Amino acid sequence: MDSILSRLEDFSRVSSLSDIVVPEDQTVSTVGVKFDSLADFQKEQDKAYQEGYKKAICDRELYWKSKNNLMQQYHDNKMADLRELFESCTTEAISIAVRDSFKCFSDSLEIEVAQVLKSILDISFSRKAAIEFSRVIIDLLKKGDCGKIVVHCPNSFHSLIEELLGEYSPMVCYEDSDTVEFSSKISGSIITTRLESWSSDVKKHIEIQQDLK
Repeated sequence: MDSILSRLEDFSRVSSLSDIVVPEDQTVSTVGVKFDSLADFQKEQDKAYQEGYKKAICDRELYWKSKNNLMQQYHDNKMADLRELFESCTTEAISIAVRDSFKCFSDSLEIEVAQVLKSILDISFSRKAAIEFSRVIIDLLKKGDCGKIVVHCPNSFHSLIEELLGEYSPMVCYEDSDTVEFSSKISGSIITTRLESWSSDVKKHIEIQQDLK
């Protein structure tokens, strides 16, 4: 910016020379350079002014372009951090739900009871996961780390999630689905978390325990 201001000051000093009245047939001399006529002097002055003006404009454009690039990079880094935070919180909540659910089955259920519960395991697991997800959603909404959240789940879970979200319930919308998942948009990217894989893992562990016994 200092260099731009310096050039503009130089242009101002050069422009002031145009106020000097010189006869047409008299030689003009300035800064060690002689001109045969006032017209030649003014022509050279205009040329220098135009070149300097273009250079100043170019410097200004480069300055703001560089500044905009830095701001865009900061924005991109911030969005990446938010996506990482969202995924980290979600993964942690799911892992807690999985550990608690599996511990409940593996520690306290007999083979016969586990066999009966296999058919309703999806429902039980999804309900617990819905509770865990509600806690994560509340934290994310409080921090402002994500946009509106879409919860995909059976209609029977809607009221449960709404109750757990409390005052934040209006910030969540629902879509009926046979599976349980939720998604949110962060800086134009959709992040979706699904539960089928964890539910299958719990079933698999139960089946392995049954085979061992």
